[in-house]
Amino acid sequence: MMLCAGLVVSLVGGHGLAGASYAASSNTVHDVAGIALPDTTATDPPPRTVDHDGVLRINDPLHRFLERQQTLGRLPRAVLTHQPLSVGEAHRHLDSLQVRRSQLSASEQAMLDRYQRRTDRPGAAWGQRSGGFANGHDLLSASGAGYAVQANPVLYGTAGSVHETDVPSRRSTTAAWRSSIGARVQGRLGRYVFFDLQADASRARPPRVQVPDEGRSTAPRLGKVTLRGDTYEYTSVRGTVGLRTRFFEVRAGRDQNRWGPGAGSVMLSNFGPAYNQLQLRTTVWRVQYTNLYTRYAAPAGPSAPDETPDLTRRPRSYGASHRLAIDLTDNIEIGLFETIVFAPERDSTVNRRGYDVAFLNPIIFLRAVERELGSPDRALVGIDGAWTATPGLRLYGQFVLDEFVANEIGQQWWGNKWAWTLGAHVVLPAQPDLSLRAEFARLRPHIYAHTYVPNSYAHWDDGLGYPTGPNSIDMALRAEYQPAGAWQAGLNVAYTQRGRNTETQNFGSDATRTNQTRERDRGVAMLQGVRQNILMLEGHVGVEVLPQLIVEAAVRAEQITDAERPRDRYVHPYLAVRWGLPFQSTRY
Repeated sequence: MMLCAGLVVSLVGGHGLAGASYAASSNTVHDVAGIALPDTTATDPPPRTVDHDGVLRINDPLHRFLERQQTLGRLPRAVLTHQPLSVGEAHRHLDSLQVRRSQLSASEQAMLDRYQRRTDRPGAAWGQRSGGFANGHDLLSASGAGYAVQANPVLYGTAGSVHETDVPSRRSTTAAWRSSIGARVQGRLGRYVFFDLQADASRARPPRVQVPDEGRSTAPRLGKVTLRGDTYEYTSVRGTVGLRTRFFEVRAGRDQNRWGPGAGSVMLSNFGPAYNQLQLRTTVWRVQYTNLYTRYAAPAGPSAPDETPDLTRRPRSYGASHRLAIDLTDNIEIGLFETIVFAPERDSTVNRRGYDVAFLNPIIFLRAVERELGSPDRALVGIDGAWTATPGLRLYGQFVLDEFVANEIGQQWWGNKWAWTLGAHVVLPAQPDLSLRAEFARLRPHIYAHTYVPNSYAHWDDGLGYPTGPNSIDMALRAEYQPAGAWQAGLNVAYTQRGRNTETQNFGSDATRTNQTRERDRGVAMLQGVRQNILMLEGHVGVEVLPQLIVEAAVRAEQITDAERPRDRYVHPYLAVRWGLPFQSTRY
């Protein structure tokens, strides 16, 4: 089915307009077939006068606004399950909302005008008196015939204390902080080319410092780090150059991705750092087909019980993924997913040294190619779906299959590896600025892992799948309040059960540990190993004092109950200043 649908999409093409779009030279609105619709903007604010482009960050407020509108039933054909969206794609969805402007509340209309740059962001007037924000949104901007460019600082600063009560060997109160500073430049060249570049350098002392193993030089979610005492030092560079036509969008650069309808994805999440990639999105009618070709920094570890790896060398691995998203109706979307992770191998049947060109075919079953090559690689397939049951309620789920044998189902065989998640997104029509999300996930032991460690479904030592990793059960609640004014707030609560490994025993909780060292072949039950229960809470309240500059108060608390260790609990209140970046959750 995926092969046939992918062939149709690739041959027919399609970066079709999502619902409607505004013509560049007038206020005339057209639907996806190019048929003129009634002009609903006669009494609306004037069209935006500043052009802009680039790529949204995952969890960008604009993307979350679009998700709320989709749950309310106002974006029936929008594909929002391939994050991050480009700014151009996001604005096509905003143009669709402009046609339905009368259905939006006063607060939503104000948000729509802001995102379409018809009105300024909070604090713009004060910023303009200080010599910046000429367009009401960006610190520096310039535009002319055939180009537009915007430049903004990138800043994320936090300062607070960590209070502990359960570990006598640690000080009861310590400092925790983060200092990230850099710049971001984005814009467009001509009608079709867009670009986005961000670079920043950071120093941080997190609530929990995890000392990297010798030679690994990494920390969770950060990629390569240098540890100086109890302080991390690291840099982050993202850059994308894209080409957008009516039917295609091609991107090349370095970024993250998250695929699926939920905040957490068992398919492809944004938990790890950015990676090099080439991406092609083809959209036509009710279908979007996405191809993703990637290069990862593979985990560095032994692939056999008696192997001593070279931890001073970070191996490479590569990925080929595609996902077909189909709007069966205006209320139902399904997605079909497939990915292969492969690395140069010493004893591979394909004897490869770099990217295997066999996986570059955009319309072929990747799993079939992998089998033809002798099955030396990591393969995952999956399906997801979302249903807007009623305006304000969207139900969704994902299922990913790593490996299984049909006659072993229900026998607790180690090779039955799968993961699934179910969720609900709620937006009350009477209070559309408030959204609630609940998710439940279950991941079998050994999923995402591989016999050959560099083939693991991981980048650096962070999994590319669900944040809690294999051999876990997770329940998460998320609330967000985003009104039209300057204030905003959010709350995340999660409870996780997992069976962790020990230093000498592999119970299947680590995707970067070879499955050749597994404890057993049969009787592999959920949460086997050393039981951990983890309760996490984080909340924040902030105000936008200048365009994209947020000052906020936040708190993070965590409690880990481990069967073999003392209970570990801390509370971390802090103040934060962030410019041009979304709130950084420990989970998403």
